[in-house]
Amino acid sequence: MPRFMPLNYQQHSMVVINYLDQLQAGTFEYAIHYLIEEKLDLSVFYPKYKNDATGRLAYDPAALLKIVLFAYSKGITSSREIQWCCETNIIFKALSCDSVPHFTTKAAFISVHKDEIVSVFEPLFGNIGANKRLNRISLRGKDKGARTVALVLFDTQHRKTTSLRAVSNIN
Repeated sequence: MPRFMPLNYQQHSMVVINYLDQLQAGTFEYAIHYLIEEKLDLSVFYPKYKNDATGRLAYDPAALLKIVLFAYSKGITSSREIQWCCETNIIFKALSCDSVPHFTTKAAFISVHKDEIVSVFEPLFGNIGANKRLNRISLRGKDKGARTVALVLFDTQHRKTTSLRAVSNIN
């Protein structure tokens, strides 16, 4: 009978990693990172922050948006579960640069900035319209060139979902 080294999944390990290396080209997490860092204008989030001269440093809206979009793409909508993922999952750590916002911070970001979260995608999708809430985001396409970014929005006025698609060149 062959003998094998035992596997212990309960062990802890200290690993030195570079977060950017974890966001591999062609993956959904890379696409989120690329879109937010290179294609989207996040200045619509800034007016609600009032800590220019005093107060605690705020979490960067880019990091919060990346965390929320990636979590939603995985079907994770609970703020507490998103916080747990930021503490334990390497991709969430890479997207947030190892910041772990409290679950109430993420919940507040989503509720306070619901209109901005949708409007920030208008350069890709055109005029999205009012009364929309982000429901889901996905990326389609197997090659590393043009990929289709799909947003699924919930229209709060008409109580129905709408799907939008845009082709973006994500390397």
